[in-house]
Amino acid sequence: MNSKEHKIFIIDDHPVFRRGIRQLLELTADIKLVGEAANGDEGLNGIAAIQPDLVLLDLRLREHSGLETLRKIRPQWPKIKVVILTVSDAEEDLTEALREGAVGYLLKDMEPEELLQGVRHALKGEIILSQRLRSALGRVLNDTGRDRRGKKDVLSRRECEIVAAVAQGKTNKMIAQLLGITEETVKVHMKRILRRTQLRNRVELAVWVKEQSRLAPATRETPQ
Repeated sequence: MNSKEHKIFIIDDHPVFRRGIRQLLELTADIKLVGEAANGDEGLNGIAAIQPDLVLLDLRLREHSGLETLRKIRPQWPKIKVVILTVSDAEEDLTEALREGAVGYLLKDMEPEELLQGVRHALKGEIILSQRLRSALGRVLNDTGRDRRGKKDVLSRRECEIVAAVAQGKTNKMIAQLLGITEETVKVHMKRILRRTQLRNRVELAVWVKEQSRLAPATRETPQ
C-alpha cells in the first residue's frame, strides 16, 4: 500500500451503497477502502484488526444503531476519525453525533465529488457538514448554547487563540508550534477551556465557536 494512502472503513447495512463507495474510492490515489461491515459488531472487529484512519458510519443499522457504535469506537480508538454518512437530516441525530465525537455529518444524497472533498477535509482534522445542515446546526447552537453565552469572556487571550486553532482542525502539537508553547501547556489550557465552557470534547468546542463572533468559524461546509 502506498504510504500516502489514507485507510477508510465503512459500516453500512446496504451492500449496494457500500459497493458504490468502494467503486468511488477505487478512482482515487490517496484514499483506499480497506474494510467494510454490515453492522456495528462486525465494524468494531474490523476496526480493531485494520486500524483505519477514518470510518464512514451509517446511523440506521439493523443491529445496534450508528450512535451506539460511535460510542464504542471513540473511547477505544480516539485517533480514528468518524464521519456519519446517513439519510437522516434530523437535528437530534446531528446534535448527538457531534456530541459523541463524530468529526463530520454528511448526507447520502450528496454528489460523489463532494463526498470525497468532505472525507479529505475530515482526514485533515476539520469538522465537516453537508451544506443544508447549516440551518439545523444554527438552531442546535441556539438551543444548547444559551447557557454558555458570555462564557467566552472567562477565557484568556491565549485560550481564545487555542480555541480558534482547534476550530481550524489543528492538533495540540500544531497549536504548540503555532503559539510557541509546549504541547503539555496546550493540554493544560484545553482542560481548562472545556471546564470553563462546560463542553465535553474538541468537537463540541469547535461547533461552539461558530456562535462566537470574535472567534474563527468552527466548521467547513461542503458545497451543495
